[in-house]
Amino acid sequence: MLKKSLLAVALVFASSGAFAAAETYVMDNHHTQVEFSWNHFGFSNPVANFDQIEGSINYDADDITKSSVEATITTASINSHVKDLDEHLSSA
Repeated sequence: MLKKSLLAVALVFASSGAFAAAETYVMDNHHTQVEFSWNHFGFSNPVANFDQIEGSINYDADDITKSSVEATITTASINSHVKDLDEHLSSA
């Protein structure tokens, strides 16, 4: 999943001809995902996510070194799809 996210960000930066200089894009919480997964003793690979994400991408096509990404993830919004695990992770 991380590879897909990095690919998406790379595609945004690679398509510089499609953007004007110094554009700011606001992340839409309904169209943005932060997910992670882990190997559970070799039997499964559960996936969890955070439901509340805010951020922006500041893209400068003329000087990519001036581009930036800012994101805030509300860790209390963790959603592992297992209530007891969510409570455990939130209390850690």
